[in-house]
Amino acid sequence: MPIDPNKIFNLFDGKGSTNSDYKKSTPLPTLDPKSFPYILGMFKKLILNYHNYSESIIKMLIKAGGDLNIDQVRESSEIMLYTQAYEYLLDLDLDDENLVDFIVKKQDIELKTALELAIRFFEDYEEYEKCIVVKKLLDFFSK
Repeated sequence: MPIDPNKIFNLFDGKGSTNSDYKKSTPLPTLDPKSFPYILGMFKKLILNYHNYSESIIKMLIKAGGDLNIDQVRESSEIMLYTQAYEYLLDLDLDDENLVDFIVKKQDIELKTALELAIRFFEDYEEYEKCIVVKKLLDFFSK
């Protein structure tokens, strides 16, 4: 008995399902890319994921061999990462009371850690104007 491809593919679009428990999938909620939860989340993810995975990437590059200066690769990637993370913060209105309330109520320790790492990084490169922005956000944790 040959397999009917239409029956198989209909299982995936829900039209051919005879299962009474089948439910139409509901779309996942989305965040506005200009909203502060999204912006802070992206900042946090960039910083923390970089620190979690950068060494494994460096090890992979070492195994691949070649004439790579690993210290330069590490430094360049770190500069690019922190610059990109900072760019997200520029979309925030630091005077927005809703932003302050969000940070104060949430007390996200991972966000606080990411902000502290960013300040240390920008201090090392003497980018103090960036430190000011990050420090303002960090100060909201002590309100």
